[in-house]
Amino acid sequence: MYIAFLAMLVPVFQNCTPDQNALDQNIDILEEDFGYQRAHNPWVFRSILDEKTRMITLALNDELWAAYSTQDCSLYKVWKGFVNFDGAVYNTVHGPQPNTIGDGYIVNNHQAPWRLIKNNQEIPLQVQYKGHVFDKGQAILKYELSQGQDKIMVTEKPEYILGENGLHGFERIFEIKDLPKGSQLAMMTNINSVSGSTDINAAQKNIRTNGTLNIMDIKEESKGEIAAIALNALLTFNEKEPTKLTTYFVKKPMVKNENKLEDEKELEKPLGYKLIARNDCKSCHNTYK
Repeated sequence: MYIAFLAMLVPVFQNCTPDQNALDQNIDILEEDFGYQRAHNPWVFRSILDEKTRMITLALNDELWAAYSTQDCSLYKVWKGFVNFDGAVYNTVHGPQPNTIGDGYIVNNHQAPWRLIKNNQEIPLQVQYKGHVFDKGQAILKYELSQGQDKIMVTEKPEYILGENGLHGFERIFEIKDLPKGSQLAMMTNINSVSGSTDINAAQKNIRTNGTLNIMDIKEESKGEIAAIALNALLTFNEKEPTKLTTYFVKKPMVKNENKLEDEKELEKPLGYKLIARNDCKSCHNTYK
């Protein structure tokens, strides 16, 4: 009877495996057809990041990664580099957690950025992350913003873009549903690592939007021979069409990242060596012959 039972299971496993393989192949084909060159697989993932919980990271391109807080429904960081996957679930090391490696183009200063503008007053909103979906090779983040009985649905589609002048860019496209009549939706934001004028009233050619960007303060920042500006602003969303906010950065990110690899030479060593070196395998396996 036991042998007969095993015989019945064989076709079940045979039927399941090709379907899963086909699904994996379909996912790969889907990504390739849309032409996006993502920097990691999977390119969207949830984790602790830089000791912050409930983060979602998007490896948009080798030149640009972005991470968001799902707790605040807000951008956390845009940077050039990668995520160092430290921790027991990634490399069996107990204690550390994933962290960003590489300097930032933008590091968000506004933990609670969302505002409802009504009767010329800015009203803070409660937020809830509603997950993300994929559409034609891109990720769409979903937020629910609420104030009293009013619930506003917002989607954001972040993407890496390359400008005609060869500058790396970050594009955010927002769509809004169920905005209360007589109200406007706005978001506090800061932008770093762009070239431009420190004149608060000047047009900034490397920051583009079809919403209304009210710059509140602006200053210069520099790194070596590279000069840029950093600003804080209030973005009021377009009520008639999706709102785009596009930023083209200078050649190098300007926000210094304090996270460093302990030994960058380890990146060149074999994977097996790095794995054993960073856990307790050496308790039983000698490092000499």
